[in-house]
Amino acid sequence: MAMGMWPVVLFALWLWLTYHRVALPTTSTAHHSQTPTIMIGSGCSQQQRCNDRQKERGSKIQKYWNRRYKLFSRFDEGILLDEEGFWSVTPEILAKHQARRCRTGKILDAFAGCGGNAIAFANEGANVTAIDISYDRLKLLRHNARIYGIGEEKISIIQGDFVNLAKNHRLKADIVFLSPPWGGPEYRSKGAFDFHSLLPGPNATMATVKRSILR
Repeated sequence: MAMGMWPVVLFALWLWLTYHRVALPTTSTAHHSQTPTIMIGSGCSQQQRCNDRQKERGSKIQKYWNRRYKLFSRFDEGILLDEEGFWSVTPEILAKHQARRCRTGKILDAFAGCGGNAIAFANEGANVTAIDISYDRLKLLRHNARIYGIGEEKISIIQGDFVNLAKNHRLKADIVFLSPPWGGPEYRSKGAFDFHSLLPGPNATMATVKRSILR
């Protein structure tokens, strides 16, 4: 089972890297920072105010801001992202594709972030458990889910480090979706993109998933 899950993980990673293959900014933050600064969205009362706040951030996320409707088609209805969320959330069309391949049962989204995948899974009828190390990012997930009409009965949230939770807690799911921290836009400056840098001890983690989580 552990070996059989690798294609799903690698496929998700390939889709993400394909989307980001054009020139990227050279700044980076940790994928799941503990204290992200809540940034902007169309929840601002006026679009000009949103634009002004975005400009204060400089050009670091300009490319992602320009693609905001690919990240969330309902962005103007009040979607909120922090700076890291702009470059780490799965674009909606890719999230929907992944969700259609995993549409039934209970899904555990191990690195949920601001909710792109969790929302797509729930929209396909799955019951989702969303895990992230950042409490603030989980608040953004909950807010964004409401924009799509997804309530707490469809997405349960757990704050914590997935690797530790998988070892020490009773987590049960039919499908475990892994889209781990990928290092941010600076990955393009590295000579090699090491899968082990995404998920510490990936073989051990997959064994834990098989033994402790999958039903």
